[in-house]
Amino acid sequence: MAAAFELELADHIDRVRRLAAPCRVGLVTRELPGGWLSARPGYPVGEYPSSSLFRVYWLTQRGKLTSDQIAAAIAGFRGLDCERFFAWLAPWAWDESVEAVLHAAGFRHFHWIQYIAFARESGDTPPAKPIEFTTRRIGPSEAESFFPRIASWYGDDSAQFAARMVADGLEEAFGAFLGENPVGVGLLTMDKTAPGWGYLGAAATDPVFRGRGAQTALIGARTRRVAELGARWCTVETNTSVDISLRNLQRCGFVPRISWRVYQWNLKPA
Repeated sequence: MAAAFELELADHIDRVRRLAAPCRVGLVTRELPGGWLSARPGYPVGEYPSSSLFRVYWLTQRGKLTSDQIAAAIAGFRGLDCERFFAWLAPWAWDESVEAVLHAAGFRHFHWIQYIAFARESGDTPPAKPIEFTTRRIGPSEAESFFPRIASWYGDDSAQFAARMVADGLEEAFGAFLGENPVGVGLLTMDKTAPGWGYLGAAATDPVFRGRGAQTALIGARTRRVAELGARWCTVETNTSVDISLRNLQRCGFVPRISWRVYQWNLKPA
């Protein structure tokens, strides 16, 4: 069994993901034994776990994953006519016998990319070098006008989703600006169920301005905001295919705490 902190961290991340689900257009969720699934019927599945919304989350599973739980997940996606999905499994819910059952059921471990949850205490994050950008929080009343301005490099779907989350008060957004021009964005979700936690969500930078410190500044803005709101822990997730994100987070004091086991399964005829 994992240490208490990792169990609390997994519960927190699961709550954040559940909070966001209703704001994504077309996303449906279903409860499963030991977890839950999300799917977006009619939309592309996505080639990689991080780009797909067709997922099952077994993040809060305490004991070893069972064959019945695996079968329930497969049945859930069959019922939604989904061709492929990805699964996030807490490492303490896995052992070699679980791997054998998963493999027999058609799951393949996405082992060439690691998906990692990080944590650090809230507070200041000194910039690694002087930067040319200013950062500020985007209030709910500004969200409707701000996100269309960045859709060309953030993506229309992501911009609409983030605008809805911020406008509904479920998430805070922070922008990096060069003058009045937005060049970066970073999101923050405070865990209302467990007030000691703040989750640094999706972030992006205009490709023209990458590598110039915008994301480091946005990380700092959010870690300070978490402290302002009285929470102790800042959390974030990334994966090992995004090397610049890994370096930024570690430079800003984030420490890897959980490496999720991530799987892919292609649905077969019943």
